[in-house]
Amino acid sequence: MVSLTISFAPLTPPTRDSLIRLAESYFKLPVDAYSVALAFFAIELPPFIALFASVMGITIPQKIIFYERNSGNMEILLSAYSDLRKVAQALIISSLIVATLIYFIFIVGGLITILIYEIIYGHFFTFPSVFYMFLFMLDPILIILAVSLALLLTVLFPALSSLQTYALTSSPLQIIAYLPSLLLVFVITLIPMSPNDLAIYITPAALVALILTLFSARKTMRRDILVRK
Repeated sequence: MVSLTISFAPLTPPTRDSLIRLAESYFKLPVDAYSVALAFFAIELPPFIALFASVMGITIPQKIIFYERNSGNMEILLSAYSDLRKVAQALIISSLIVATLIYFIFIVGGLITILIYEIIYGHFFTFPSVFYMFLFMLDPILIILAVSLALLLTVLFPALSSLQTYALTSSPLQIIAYLPSLLLVFVITLIPMSPNDLAIYITPAALVALILTLFSARKTMRRDILVRK
């Protein structure tokens, strides 16, 4: 499946050259379609994990706020809490629990796939540091960013949260929320830069976006905005 994916992926020549270097330098494999596919899988696995975990996690704040607003229960919920930050924290924590569960499930699945490749080739691979940087540093940032964006956009644009689409999720707001993770998949595949260079630029940018989103979400958590339909 991975080999089939790489055969149809529109990789730029610099990106393909970077994957070939990964196959030669880290995996110690002869350069062919299978070794390039393994390098492709190793670099694409972290952003795909972030994407799927984000898609699953962002549904919670969007669906809960939408339901509570339209059922008239939002006023009752807010009357029980004097500190609105507790409401936001509860939504974010519950979303992150679901996203974290999906995150670890996909990590296990990805590592099992890598183990199968190792058995096929008869030796263990040494993965580049950028693989672990994407997996354990950038992925959590992107997941938290998606959950925070879902909360912020649902609070600010209640009308859009009710729109239905035929995309991966049911709301345009959810698509916007997981868009950073989706863009990372395309950037790694299409931009003519090495994964190491991409990590240097993308990680600080994602962290800045997360800080700005959390700051904006905190400013918008007001009673008059939350009860607005």
